[in-house]
Amino acid sequence: MIIVAVFAGIAAGWMLSLLGDYLVRFAQTKRERVAVTPRAPAFIRQLRGNTNTAFFAAELIAEIFTACLFALLCVRYGATWQTLWLMLASAFFVLIMIMDYKYRLVLNVLTYPGIVIALAVNLLVLRMPVVNLALGIAFAFGIFYITARLRPNGLGGGDVKLAALIGAAFGFPQVLAALIASAAVSAVTILLLLTSRKRTTRDTIAYAPFLCLGAIIALIINPALFA
Repeated sequence: MIIVAVFAGIAAGWMLSLLGDYLVRFAQTKRERVAVTPRAPAFIRQLRGNTNTAFFAAELIAEIFTACLFALLCVRYGATWQTLWLMLASAFFVLIMIMDYKYRLVLNVLTYPGIVIALAVNLLVLRMPVVNLALGIAFAFGIFYITARLRPNGLGGGDVKLAALIGAAFGFPQVLAALIASAAVSAVTILLLLTSRKRTTRDTIAYAPFLCLGAIIALIINPALFA
């Protein structure tokens, strides 16, 4: 079963990379397409100095990451429907990670439907109390909205909407696990980049991948969505 999960993860990572490229083209108008260029991290571009190689490296990383993620979910929860749902939820966050990693974009075409689906699942299927759900959204959205207002060059509107989506997916207090995990991973990553001199304090780093990674970690530790 683990081998099947690994191959499924590789296939999913490849398809998510293709889907991300398609969604970026789909979401942009003809006028905006000219301005949208791939912005993969510098250390990836330096592999060969061209965008095609950078994108290939990003897709390879996505396939390896998704394969390991699916295998981990299979080991932790076995061959169950819960595992399948967790794989789908994790794949959604991986898709956002890939798109922000490659294009620095978090599209409304993903966050808005994601919020609606999360609300529907929590209210109609899991019967989460409305108060917990509202607190989760307000808490995550509020923190990132205030931060974006204070540091407009650090966070974008897409990051704020993604935070609201995670709040809608987990509710309160489960959303705290996702936010704490994302903050911890981002802090360690930024520290490593600064100490290795691959980034400076003036550089901006996409935060959406850390938010998504925090959500995935929270799902693995405590699958609040489909418990």
